[in-house]
Amino acid sequence: MKVPAVVIATLSLAIGAAAEQVPAPYGLFVHTDGEVKSEYSADLKSTIVELALSPGLADTPSSTTMVLRAAFAGRSRPSTPPVEITILVLPAITSNPNVIRDTGLAFTIERSGSAPLELSYFGRSWGDYGFVPPGGEVTRVAFSMSVPELRALLLAERVSGRVMNSNFVFTSKHLSALRLFAMTIGVVNPA
Repeated sequence: MKVPAVVIATLSLAIGAAAEQVPAPYGLFVHTDGEVKSEYSADLKSTIVELALSPGLADTPSSTTMVLRAAFAGRSRPSTPPVEITILVLPAITSNPNVIRDTGLAFTIERSGSAPLELSYFGRSWGDYGFVPPGGEVTRVAFSMSVPELRALLLAERVSGRVMNSNFVFTSKHLSALRLFAMTIGVVNPA
């Protein structure tokens, strides 16, 4: 069946004239370990800042990527920090989809002269089609972090933890990137 040129031209115009959509919540996406990106959204009238962290252990590569995300009104650095910071955790593309992943995140924050501090989170899990049924593949988990919890991470000399059944340790590169992310979203380093 041949489609008349008039129909093709009309469809092309209709598709091209469609109203631009507001960016998806995770439209801006960082890819490189330790990378901080920010982008202003005119539709939302806010700046979105993201940091990608792919921590592993000394002898094993990372099996997850953590994306820390915050937003603030306007284009310039805010005078007050955001209300909430979101951490989106994604399994590595090479990970086994048959592994049952937990939806918890734990940080152990260590600093000389102080007892270790543990931060634990229970996340909201998502699959490729939304809610994950029991036994389904968890393809991403979202956590909410408060500004005081981020400040505790900024004071750390060493951060280790566990997410999606994987242990990790932040390197000095990760801690430096975390400090840059905090400064960008208006969180003052308490050190």
